[in-house]
Amino acid sequence: MMNFLKQILKKLNLFKQVKKIYQFFFVKGYVYQKFQRLFTNIDIRTKIAFLERELVKLVFFKSKKYFFSNIVQNNSYCNQLREQGTTAPFTMESIEKNKEIFIDYFKKQKIFNDKNPQETFFVEKKPEDLEVGYFENSTTANCPYIFDIANDQFLVKTLSTYFGCPYKIDYITAWWSFKNKLKTPNEKTQYFHRDLDNFNFIKLFLYLTDVDELSGPHQYIKYTHKNDLGLKISTKVVDLNNIQKNISKDIHTFQGKAGSVVLENTLGLHRAKKPENKDRLMIAMAFSLVGTPYSPPKPFLKFQDLKTNLSHYNKHINQNYII
Repeated sequence: MMNFLKQILKKLNLFKQVKKIYQFFFVKGYVYQKFQRLFTNIDIRTKIAFLERELVKLVFFKSKKYFFSNIVQNNSYCNQLREQGTTAPFTMESIEKNKEIFIDYFKKQKIFNDKNPQETFFVEKKPEDLEVGYFENSTTANCPYIFDIANDQFLVKTLSTYFGCPYKIDYITAWWSFKNKLKTPNEKTQYFHRDLDNFNFIKLFLYLTDVDELSGPHQYIKYTHKNDLGLKISTKVVDLNNIQKNISKDIHTFQGKAGSVVLENTLGLHRAKKPENKDRLMIAMAFSLVGTPYSPPKPFLKFQDLKTNLSHYNKHINQNYII
């Protein structure tokens, strides 16, 4: 029925208009995201981000005690995030303990091409020209022990120190980047770009395959989270050849074994290099103060159904996914 209605609206050239009306009234976080994208000056965004953090402290005053107790002065990874926009690679106990479970789980799940999300297939039966294969968000969220990562005390302390107020998981996603013979990638994420998800957000990138220079490493240009490089802040791809300043020295290429992690403020310029000799499997987690349209419309997991030790789980952090 929905597909039939969609086809009718497209024939009447009304699909885009109706979709925007629906999103405005019914999609969680849509209005907020559109509003924050209006601010394209980094200094102004920084000031608004500060005010948002102060407001969150007031609104979620019952939760802030937990986050305040986890603030660690001179947290080195927090300092790297603030100064460079990215951290050095690291790993965590929650990942090392469950890494093989994560890898085995995702290798058994179906993926889809975002240009045709209705069609799903296993990796071994993917189209030859597929560049990126995504997992359904519910598939990713149902991976055993995946929420142990978000609730790892090392990460909680780093993000509590960074935000200085209650935060939560915005969304979790996972995908394969496949080696291919294309000279010019079709995927936007394989060109330098900025994310404009939120005024306050940090993303975690976790490799589930070994990644070197030729297997599609993630790259981040340090300091660009607070430097517009003379360009208007937007989500459009950026051609580094059009930038006068030599910033090649600031490109951080994230290489590492399966289980390696970085944290990033992806307002800064970043991309995934095109894999040349090996496929890459990655998980990304976004953390924010205010939900975006990418987070689930409502929680769909239950604490009692999670087969893990829940004693260190914080309900505020997990509220978008777990009830």
